[in-house]
Amino acid sequence: MQLDYQQFQYIAFEFKPIIKLNTIKIILKWVGGIILLLVIISLFLPSKVHVERKAVIKAKPDVVYHLISNLPDWEKWSPWHRIDPKIKLTYGDVKEGQGASYSWASDHSNVGNGSTLIETAKPFEYIKTKMNFMENGTATAEYFLTENPEGTEVRWTMDSDMGWNPIGRYVGLLFMDKMIGQDYEKGLHYLDSVAQISKPTEFEMNLEMGIRPAQKLLLIKAECKESEISQVLGEIYGKIGAALGPEKIQMVGAPMALYEEPADGFFKFEAGFPVDKKPAKKLPDGIYYLELPEMPAAIAHFSGPYEKTMEGYISLQKFMAENGKSPGGTPMESYVSDPMEAKTPLDIKTDIIWPVK
Repeated sequence: MQLDYQQFQYIAFEFKPIIKLNTIKIILKWVGGIILLLVIISLFLPSKVHVERKAVIKAKPDVVYHLISNLPDWEKWSPWHRIDPKIKLTYGDVKEGQGASYSWASDHSNVGNGSTLIETAKPFEYIKTKMNFMENGTATAEYFLTENPEGTEVRWTMDSDMGWNPIGRYVGLLFMDKMIGQDYEKGLHYLDSVAQISKPTEFEMNLEMGIRPAQKLLLIKAECKESEISQVLGEIYGKIGAALGPEKIQMVGAPMALYEEPADGFFKFEAGFPVDKKPAKKLPDGIYYLELPEMPAAIAHFSGPYEKTMEGYISLQKFMAENGKSPGGTPMESYVSDPMEAKTPLDIKTDIIWPVK
């Protein structure tokens, strides 16, 4: 049997699409099977990702700790801040230690948008942060500081959960350690460089175990943000000072304040003056009388700006532990000098008195 050219062309035309359609179906089945297989395999892959790097920083633990716990200092050593010089940073009311936070916004694909919160801060030893990468999920980063003869070993970790996202699980398993690990290595290198740069003296302090004397106090309770403390203290001292005259009561010490543990960026405190006697008449609304008994205390004689007094509290906690003591009451700040008369920041004197047991 012979076919002429037109018959052959017709059969070829009819047969060619059939071959293509079957081939496409076979390919789609294989692709679908592979995708299904990869999804099934992903169910058995770990959802949690752990990245860890460590390095020795040639500086004391207190220096390294402050560079990590003070969020504005991250601009000096964070590898991601160096990726995008135009990154926009917004800091919370608390900038250092537990409760400190900031957010960032960047058009750079390797930086993006997000926020960081310091959840836990144990002076000179440990810091834990919670990072929110918006649509890219959340992660926890921890810094473990250990002093050694060469300086401070910093172990920097990151933990994240990819959930049930199959792509996320493959990325976490195959790429996350390499990608984040490289950034961590750069960050530790930058941290080492910054920690070794000498800084001018910002404050001085002397620590001692002593006695908080028995005191008679006139006080007002207050609550405000850290940035508002100076203004609120001034208002309180003015109100109490105006109430002293009619009662013929004398101040017998420097202005002072008793502070509670800050929460959510707000400080609760009682501020006022030590006085020579108990008021005989009813005090104006908001002012009350309190007697404090004599107690053993750890004392920091601090010289420097008020915004640095947190260094005194951190040092006192370590000083207590070294002397086998623990906090036994509310810490007090006694404002020994008048800041208006200070010629330099070091002329501002504050005694931090923390009862111990």
